[in-house]
Amino acid sequence: MKLRLITAMSGLLCLIASLTANGLAISELDLQSRLNQPLNARIRLISLSQAELDSLTITVQGGEQDEQPAGGLHQEILQDENGHYLVITSKEPVREPVMTLVLELKWSAGHLTRQYELIIDPA
Repeated sequence: MKLRLITAMSGLLCLIASLTANGLAISELDLQSRLNQPLNARIRLISLSQAELDSLTITVQGGEQDEQPAGGLHQEILQDENGHYLVITSKEPVREPVMTLVLELKWSAGHLTRQYELIIDPA
């Protein structure tokens, strides 16, 4: 009887933890540009609530100064039929085939940092 009660309580706690763990998440980076073109990358913002969107601040940095396109990186949150996504662009072409992006997201209930390693196709 005690074992059954402990098993039921453990299952309930796992269910509650999984329900509260739902929050902002981000997808893999979808690179839509090639070498010697301005950077154009998209990252899907998963499970983004309106409250999270209202308080969201995003910082995008290139890893090394020589990896960054001249003119810097720009970000914008857009929405389509599938939800919100972050678009990261540059005005100047990317000249190096390997680039590191560090993405930092902060909102009222959390914080997320993720590093992306880009290998940019020259063709």
